[in-house]
Amino acid sequence: MSGKALVMAAFKFFSIFALLLAWPGQSLMAGGGERTLRFPGPPHATAIGTQVGPVNTQIQQVTLSPPVSVQRYGLHYTEVRGEIEGIGWGGTNDDGRLTSHYTYRLPYVLRIPPGRDCTLVVHRHGVAPIGFWVMLEENLGSRNFGRTFHETADRFVSDVALHPDRRWALFAVNQTPVDSSGGFNTRLVPDDPNQVGAPVHSMWDVPIGRDTAMLAKHLLKLMRGREPAITLGTGHSAGAFVNFMLNAGIDPLRGSDPILAGDNFIRPYDPSSGRIFDGFIWFSGGAPVPMAPVDPVRGVSAPTLFVAGEVDVLAERAVRQVKEGFIDQGLDAASWSRIYMVRNVPHVDADLVLILNRHGLEFADLFGLSRDFFGGGGERLKPLSAALLDALKNWVTAGIPPPVSIFNGEAVDTDSIRFPHSNGETTFSFPYVDDPVLDQLLGPPPTNTQNNIAFVDRWVAVRQALSAVTASIVLPETACRRGGFTMISQGPVGTWFVPFDQLTFLDAWGSSAAHQSCRVQSVDALASQGLYDPTVVTIDISPHEFPNIVDLSAPGRLRVAILSTAGFDATRVVPGSVRLAGASLGGVADHPGNIRARIEDVNGDGLPDLVVEFRVKRLSFVDHDQVAELWGWTQSGTRFSGADLVQLVLAD
Repeated sequence: MSGKALVMAAFKFFSIFALLLAWPGQSLMAGGGERTLRFPGPPHATAIGTQVGPVNTQIQQVTLSPPVSVQRYGLHYTEVRGEIEGIGWGGTNDDGRLTSHYTYRLPYVLRIPPGRDCTLVVHRHGVAPIGFWVMLEENLGSRNFGRTFHETADRFVSDVALHPDRRWALFAVNQTPVDSSGGFNTRLVPDDPNQVGAPVHSMWDVPIGRDTAMLAKHLLKLMRGREPAITLGTGHSAGAFVNFMLNAGIDPLRGSDPILAGDNFIRPYDPSSGRIFDGFIWFSGGAPVPMAPVDPVRGVSAPTLFVAGEVDVLAERAVRQVKEGFIDQGLDAASWSRIYMVRNVPHVDADLVLILNRHGLEFADLFGLSRDFFGGGGERLKPLSAALLDALKNWVTAGIPPPVSIFNGEAVDTDSIRFPHSNGETTFSFPYVDDPVLDQLLGPPPTNTQNNIAFVDRWVAVRQALSAVTASIVLPETACRRGGFTMISQGPVGTWFVPFDQLTFLDAWGSSAAHQSCRVQSVDALASQGLYDPTVVTIDISPHEFPNIVDLSAPGRLRVAILSTAGFDATRVVPGSVRLAGASLGGVADHPGNIRARIEDVNGDGLPDLVVEFRVKRLSFVDHDQVAELWGWTQSGTRFSGADLVQLVLAD
């Protein structure tokens, strides 16, 4: 059976993955230097817990590993890991959502870069049902990425927060229900003795988001001596939806008995007790549940940016959330929200796909798929998420409005909306791919916007309320095509990239220089709108050649061009700082003979670029790498990174 056929056969299962995707008591020393912090229960003043209606949760203890210094992709930070133990409420099991308490033991990671910027980012992942993680554990054991989900995924948030220009701390909890030994880490403690000890999934537990976010603030205080001045929340898929409820104030997941769940509300429900997040970014948020209702008395507590890929059946959820949760509640939507939709991006960003690729090929191995299955995940979001996180912080600290909302869809009559493709074709369906000649969308039928009055009404009302631009955010790899994407509109791994061959590339662009100039112009256009971080630089491996073939058995050097843009002067790069796939050019003082760098205008746009060369024998690619990452710093100390596609020829 072909790889694509297997993808389709497993599609329904994978789709579920995306939808559901002052210190108390001094610590005790444990083996290996690990510390354990124990907390009293509510109503003690130093307790961390939530008591609202039937909910009575608490964090009982947390372990802290000895801090470890980490240097990765040009980032430098201290990392602490451990486990959080406590009592949760809610969650799900195989029968659906629960209204019971349970015990949990969940791993976490806290990353703290050097410096004194006291900003904290709390991220929440989307997660699959219990059965999915059990299946991976049974088949893959220690290779199951679910054991380290919080550590490896979502670099488009983690790397951005830790960048030296920000130096923000990052905290993430792993809410997969299977622990590192293969057992369950969550157990029910209901009144029914027949259910005691049954496994439960904490993903849909809204109060646990509040409790662990409060813990993150306490841990940062322990490590840095003070609590964060600003806390920004982020989430992906269902993680975005659930954490957003902390801003909206109401948990609707209890069916006919919704509970108040927002902010730092203990007992009684008291809005004056403060908020959890000062700002929030919802990445590809959504789930098969109602919109998160907004507390009609309090409104929302934190400005929210909604970011979605347009190849995503859940992208519509952002528009519905603003319409039903903001406009219909009488809120000034433009004062509290923005919506940004990105052309040709599926539900899961390429960062996760690439990480699965590098860290065990779990899905490929489990289902007998080829490595080409991971060939691409659409467009990488890091430069956009960096710009938007900066904009969000400026919004909540200085009152500077973020860029205007951008989402596509033109109302052509009272009951239909049309979405244009880049090749000039139009369609009434949503979501859509950039170019139906090059791209293929697999999976369930897209939402049909024809004869859909409710859809049109929402689209028009939200566009007017936000003064939104009718367009798409088009990132360089989509604007400047060098291949086609096959993507699914839900699920983490059903995407791959089919590169042009040399003749097709030259027929499309004429020369590598023309393609390079297109990428630079795309970066400049987005950066001028505040939608691209210029420290995510444009590079071209083997300039003037296509495809970018790297023969690891060949002698000699690999040339890499670092292109200048309006916001980045490549001639200011310190050559000795540049790294690629683990290799460096060498320091000027230590290894002057290793420096091979020169300035030239690679793409003929009038801006001088920098071309550096690496000894091929020093590159540490592995056989499933398909993206090469480069990083370094400039003469002023600005850290930068960039990436390019590669095709590897492995050494014997």
